[in-house]
Amino acid sequence: MEDIVYETKIVEVPVERIIEVPIYKENIIEKPVYIEKIVEREVEVPVEKIVEIPVEQLVEVPVDVIVENPVVREVIKEVPIYVDRMVKRPR
Repeated sequence: MEDIVYETKIVEVPVERIIEVPIYKENIIEKPVYIEKIVEREVEVPVEKIVEIPVEQLVEVPVDVIVENPVVREVIKEVPIYVDRMVKRPR
């Protein structure tokens, strides 16, 4: 039988190496910041004022109205008229 001869070969196989290096990521979140600004102003506010004025009250009473219309009548009188014919002359 033949002898089995073993050969030793060195084969280099790349192996993953884990290197711990920190990676910095910035998560910037923009939020609105509210600033309180107090402004004092004088503002005219309209106020409703009720003014009561006494008003004369008229009381109307129904009254019978009598309208008198004059009636024109012609009255003819016969009266004698005397005429004097005496004329005065200046002297």
